[in-house]
Amino acid sequence: MGQGERRRLINEGRIAQVNTTTEYFLGDALGSVRQLTDATGEIMYASAYDPYGVTTQAYGASQTSYGFTGEFTDPSGMVYLRARYYMPGDGRFITRDTWMGDYDSPLSLNRWMYVEGNPVNRVDPTGMCWVDILGTNIWIPDQSTVCKYTNYPDKNDFAKLFGITFVNQWDTNDLEAARRAAILVGEKFMSSGVGSDPVQAFRQVYGIHGSQTMLFTWNPSCTMCKPGYCRPDGNANGKDYSIDDPNILIPLLDGTREQCDCLPKGGYTHGERSIEFASLWPKYTSHGTSIQMLRKTNNIIHELGHAFNHRAYQYPENKVASYYEIVNHEPFYLTNRSHGFYVDQYGTMTWVQSTQTSGSEIFADMFIGWVHGKWANDAYGTVRKNFMNINMPSWITNAVGKP
Repeated sequence: MGQGERRRLINEGRIAQVNTTTEYFLGDALGSVRQLTDATGEIMYASAYDPYGVTTQAYGASQTSYGFTGEFTDPSGMVYLRARYYMPGDGRFITRDTWMGDYDSPLSLNRWMYVEGNPVNRVDPTGMCWVDILGTNIWIPDQSTVCKYTNYPDKNDFAKLFGITFVNQWDTNDLEAARRAAILVGEKFMSSGVGSDPVQAFRQVYGIHGSQTMLFTWNPSCTMCKPGYCRPDGNANGKDYSIDDPNILIPLLDGTREQCDCLPKGGYTHGERSIEFASLWPKYTSHGTSIQMLRKTNNIIHELGHAFNHRAYQYPENKVASYYEIVNHEPFYLTNRSHGFYVDQYGTMTWVQSTQTSGSEIFADMFIGWVHGKWANDAYGTVRKNFMNINMPSWITNAVGKP
């Protein structure tokens, strides 16, 4: 280590810097460096700040590049907060936030403001979101996307942001699956050129604005969530079967029929902004909780695919129903479920949520593949991937432009 070079010791917070001697950081509740001491406890450096981080006092023989909220401060006085630089003298960032803000939280609409004007109780370690040092943090960083629209602590905050109305009582795990699904779908729409963040993209594509929200209804008795042959519109008797009935059989992919369970399960999409759920994947799985959550999330993404299909004038399902390409010298129709979908070690049902071969159901499962970018690693998977990548931009344009 060369002369004058400093080395920092970090362990969940900066604890020391090493030059010819070791000097220890002492901070305040915000993490701002207030003092440096030597190994004996003698104060080698001390500083004070105004509420927005301007250094008002500094004295001592030692120096440090770390100051307000414990972050690196360059010679010009700007504080490096990773995504953006913050200027304490102005109480503002020098570049605006990529997030547009929430109209129900007016201070968030100022995209240069630091911690929404509350520097005494909040810090912003990422330059993208504030954290309340009192422990009531509302916006917390998340690895998957920008923090402001990720880890909301309850369904009301999350629902308000995305424009989703949760009807009836939702289980905590199912709410988490809904949160993840909306973020993933919004991110994919944003990557296609819609909006400036996943929230805005989600709202624009599904036509959510003002009082026009998307309904996520939890109803274990959902009639339309039963297999088709159990519903009044799907059997000769016009009867609503609510229990197992030996007289009601459903067709299987191999052409045979088997007795069906007429209990409602999964979801049913009534239109572009209305989805009803009787259940998601159960609270148990032999593969563990992570795959269970992924299946729940993909179940909701599947239904959001149906909603998108409605929003896009049902162009997707109509094109899927008739589309084919020649693969291995034979026609491969997209309605052929046996090829092209991603399969992991847990089987197909993580990435395929239906056994039906209608254009609508096939598209909803391909919507899952498109959102995650996961397809079978063969020629059939390439056909499905290219089909979605080529057609989704125009369908998204149709959805965004729909009144």
